[in-house]
Parts: sequence; C-alpha cells; structure tokens
Amino acid sequence: MSNFLFAPLAGFKDEIKKIFDKKLLFVVLQAAALVVGVILGIAIEPTRFIRDYYKTNAENYYALIMFSNSSGFSLLLERITVNLGYFAVFFALGMSVFLFPVSMLITAYRGFVLSLTIGIFGAEFGMTGVLIACFVLVPQNLIVTVCLALLPVIPIGCKSAGGIKCFVRRYAVCAAILYLVSLAGALVEALILCLLLRPMNFYF
Repeated sequence: MSNFLFAPLAGFKDEIKKIFDKKLLFVVLQAAALVVGVILGIAIEPTRFIRDYYKTNAENYYALIMFSNSSGFSLLLERITVNLGYFAVFFALGMSVFLFPVSMLITAYRGFVLSLTIGIFGAEFGMTGVLIACFVLVPQNLIVTVCLALLPVIPIGCKSAGGIKCFVRRYAVCAAILYLVSLAGALVEALILCLLLRPMNFYF
C-alpha cells in the first residue's frame, strides 16, 4: 500500500528535478510569457468589449464573496471543475513539443487577465478591491498558473523504456499531482472567504 502511494510521488519528484536540471530554459520561457502578459495587461488599454466582460466578472465575483449566501464550498467546487478544464487543455498541449508555444500564449493571456482584473478591482472597489485582488485572486491564480506552466514542460525530451503507454501513464500521474497542488490555491481562496472576508463584512 505504501509503495502504491509513494511511488507516484517519487516519480513526480524525479520529473520536477529533471525540469530544473535539464529543461530550465522552458521554465524561463513560461515565466517570461507570464511577465509579458502582466505587463501588457497594465500597459495596453483593452477594447471596450474585453474591459466590460472582465468588469462584469469582477463585479459578480465581488458580490459573490462579499454579499452572496453561497458557501465557500460552492466556490471551491467551481474552482475544482474550472481548473480541471485548464489542466485537460495543458495536458493535451504537452503531448507535442511543437504545441509548447501555444501553452506560452495561454500563460501570457492568464497574466494579462490577472493584471487587468487587479486594475478593475482597484478602480471599481477602491482599497477593498485591491486587498481582495492581492490576498485572494493573486495567490490562487499564481498557484494555478505555475502548475499549468510546468505541466507541458514535463514531457519535453522524455524517453520511456516502457513505450508510449508507460510515458502517457507517467505524464498523467504528474498532471494529476500538479492538479491537486493547484487546488491548494482554491482552498486558500475558500478559507479566506469563510474565515476572513465574510465575518468582516458581517461585523463591519
């Protein structure tokens, strides 16, 4: 039983070690894509459609966490399903090194949306919005984005003695572990909602 539990973790640890030992360039490229996206979100004035779309999302999110009767569990469940979709896309992109630039574009877009959303929160809700963005949105999004960015790097240059089936199985295990790690961000978001934001809104 212990081997069943710890063998995947050992394999995952080996893959992460390989990333930083032999594939650091791809990690740097993903980090650069994220930074470029964040800068573009600050520097570029988005179209009215894009700004209105994310402004509506920001207002809905603010109302959800500050005034809604929905529980933190419902928010956590939503994050679980949404993140699963993201990981499915990045898992598919990791199946070919030629699709790696596509994952970089998505990483850059996530950075763009994050910085744009922070700006909208600050403009619409003042200091409260900035605090929500910094302590709720940013940690959750950064954890998810880092896990997503690492996922398509794992298969690059990998050769499995067991053939394609063994390779896909090992890759899937790594993807599942990264997905579980990404849920830590969603858990932090739900805990801050339940233990800090809702009580403060109730008393103040």
